Amino acid sequence: MKTHTKKRITLFACLICAGTFAQTLPDAIHKTQNEQYAKAKVEFQQLVSKEPTNGDNFFYFGDLMLKTGDLDSAKILFQKGVDINPMNPLTHVGMARYMMATGNVAGAEKEITYAKSLVQTQAGKKDMNMDAKRQAVIDLAIAETEIMTSNANFDDAIAMTNQAEKLDGKNPDVFLIRGDVLYKKDPVNGTPAITCYIQASRLDPHSCMANVRIGSLYANGKNMQSAIGYFNVALKTDSTFAPAWRMKGESEYQLGKFDSAAFCSANYLRLNDDPDARYRQTIFLYEKGAYDDAITQGNIALSKDSNNIVIYRILGRCYYDKKVADPSMAIASFNKFFAKQKVLGKPPVLADDYVYRGRAFSKNNQDSLALLDYNTAMKMDTSRHDIYFEVATSYYKMKKYDMAAMYYKKKIDLDPAHANISDWNAYGRAMMIQKDYATADSAFKKVTQLDPKNPIGWLYRGKTNALLDPEFKSDSARAFYEHYFDLASVDKDKNKRDLIGAATYLAGYHYIKKNYACSKAYFQYALDLDPTNADIKKQLDTDKSLKAATAADIGTCKMATVK
Repeated sequence: MKTHTKKRITLFACLICAGTFAQTLPDAIHKTQNEQYAKAKVEFQQLVSKEPTNGDNFFYFGDLMLKTGDLDSAKILFQKGVDINPMNPLTHVGMARYMMATGNVAGAEKEITYAKSLVQTQAGKKDMNMDAKRQAVIDLAIAETEIMTSNANFDDAIAMTNQAEKLDGKNPDVFLIRGDVLYKKDPVNGTPAITCYIQASRLDPHSCMANVRIGSLYANGKNMQSAIGYFNVALKTDSTFAPAWRMKGESEYQLGKFDSAAFCSANYLRLNDDPDARYRQTIFLYEKGAYDDAITQGNIALSKDSNNIVIYRILGRCYYDKKVADPSMAIASFNKFFAKQKVLGKPPVLADDYVYRGRAFSKNNQDSLALLDYNTAMKMDTSRHDIYFEVATSYYKMKKYDMAAMYYKKKIDLDPAHANISDWNAYGRAMMIQKDYATADSAFKKVTQLDPKNPIGWLYRGKTNALLDPEFKSDSARAFYEHYFDLASVDKDKNKRDLIGAATYLAGYHYIKKNYACSKAYFQYALDLDPTNADIKKQLDTDKSLKAATAADIGTCKMATVK
């Protein structure tokens, strides 16, 4: 039996076996609007079992499944609606929505055109149940559908709301949906949309939908205080409308009012503590960087619905991205995601899933496994040149410096204008270990050009030039070490180890040049940073030339500033 056939049988077995019946279609629609998706799903199952030839039930049920991201079930439901009630325009609008969601804009437009033709054919005919209010509902459904993609048909969507207003001017949905169209068309200027939402609120003062939309508009514009004000008005109108609590909580969180945000979140989950609600909370917390809280919510969501395997993907990212990373748990989460996805066949595996697990493997010092994941990601998506740096770093950690250098350079060569100091520094270090000191020095020169105030480039120019000139025939290494010294000594604690190395080199340079006063000054500087350094202490205590010298002021030992 084919997989899609199994899905169809499984879904409709559930529909037929539903026990008690929902009161009305509006009840199920309201639960969808209230983000009570699990409860809405049960009620729709009851409805389609009770009224298996009512195409509207399949349209709104399919729309619910779209909202939950279950495209396969949405397609089955929309197609079932067309099959059992092909003369119902809404069933074709449903197929258009599925096509829009899956990128088939041309197919969606054909379905919309056909739905419009059915409305025109049936309008005014009593036996077709196509009165003015019914036409307005379908026009508004079409308008919503036409703005579901980036390729939105804004002009026709507005025209459909205008047509709906002529047919049923007292329907607040006309102005809610027109506001949605106008705001999506011009998200910079929200005034026309707000005007529409206010009109909707006047038509139905008992509904909080308009104020929630205005609050959402302000939140999108980063005006959280105004957004919260409108969410408060909405909650005064209907304190049981869960999305208002969710959006208010998110706005409070953005303002750093974490106690208020937690209170709102608790109210949201009290009204709607189902797997989808927990999932949405997990997503929000992850996107805002509250990784530990997202992990908590994600685990609760999984305890309610272990088949929502996207949560394992989010958990894997959270464990990797949090302040104190837990790469083992990140790997375990992605392993569960991959294993369950193989059984369920959805959602699609992303190249980024392998990239993240690869990073976790690398952080866990399992770089051979990291490279397998990186290579899989690059095969899945040949444009993923951004991970060349990670690939190179894994090779570097495995001491395969030639491969590391190759991938660092590949990343640089793809976009030289945007290569950063990390790219050039890593490439230079890989070349330096391979004893290609001239190429390494050229890379470190790029570092100093990109950020002259960063000590790291000058330090490594000093190191490579010292290796290029082991007999101190030139002053190049000295000049670079001195410049590093000036920059790094501003924060001695941070740069202590490398300052000791630079001071030791400069002490040796001056010793070879028989400038014992400067040599002693640098040795003494290094010993002050690390009084336990027995080698430096022995040099100062036993070398006759150094013992006889009076340490110079280090400032007098330096050459002119390097540029």
